[in-house]
Amino acid sequence: EAHRMLQDALSAAGRRAEAIARYRSAHAGEPTSSRATYLLARLLPPREALALAAPALAQAPDDPWLLRLLAWTHADLGSYAEAAPLLDRLLAQDPGAEGEHLETLVRVLVGAGRLPEALARVEPHLGTGDRAMFVLYTTLQKLALPERTMDPLRPHVRRVIGERGNLGAALAEIAAHARDRKLFERHASSLEDPDMHDGCRIIV
Repeated sequence: EAHRMLQDALSAAGRRAEAIARYRSAHAGEPTSSRATYLLARLLPPREALALAAPALAQAPDDPWLLRLLAWTHADLGSYAEAAPLLDRLLAQDPGAEGEHLETLVRVLVGAGRLPEALARVEPHLGTGDRAMFVLYTTLQKLALPERTMDPLRPHVRRVIGERGNLGAALAEIAAHARDRKLFERHASSLEDPDMHDGCRIIV
């Protein structure tokens, strides 16, 4: 924790390059240390962090810090199919940590096409009086549209996001906008493709 606080303080002070140099040197002295790898990787740009941390996780598959780093980095990059099993492994080790990761976990599960599981993860929290959990659950319910209603959008969304884009996540985002009329009206004008705009109106 002390190392992470130091890193964050240096980064906030505009001294991130200094922090990277310091922890790169420490990692060079212990190249097989999962802890040293994690501390360096969390300072690096996402793809560099993945390249450094993934081989280290292969050597220490149960390391919670590497699992956390890789899961969150993949999630931030929108690589939900890669992030989901990492979060599964992390929470299998420490089920009590689900609350800390819940919002990220839900985003990852939805992006990975596991919406029913995302709903199931949130349901136990509905009786706690936590308004954020209620909002999250109702948002997920809005995403649970019949698959056929999204069919008119598929070819247009695929063309916009490209072959490597996450089609499920893109459709889910559009569905969320479309089912919330105020949100839809605010965002509809920003849809450059008129067919996508019309497709949203089909959902509404």
